[in-house]
Amino acid sequence: MASFIETFPRGKAVLPVIHVESSRQVVENVEIAQDEGADGVFLIDMHGKNPRKLKEFQQLARDAAPTWFIGVNYLNVPTVRVFSHLSHGVSGLWSDNAFIDETVEEQVQAEEIA
Repeated sequence: MASFIETFPRGKAVLPVIHVESSRQVVENVEIAQDEGADGVFLIDMHGKNPRKLKEFQQLARDAAPTWFIGVNYLNVPTVRVFSHLSHGVSGLWSDNAFIDETVEEQVQAEEIA
């Protein structure tokens, strides 16, 4: 896996979040983000559609930007199950809950994700 600096040589990154609605909207937003100088995007489905649909949107984004950073957030899929939905073209995963409990030493749920 590439390090942050290898992926983003400037040492910083702007990664707008695209709230996916339609195929056309995803491609248009990827193109806008590229034109405006973003370093990549994250795709998120705020409506909890079928996880396969987000995977399809991710593939459309990848087709539009073959070498660009394209991450995903499967908001309504438990973090431990997200990995079964990732395709080869995913550059990064944003998870809202890594189940880290700072009040205990043993991190059972977090270890399941790692």
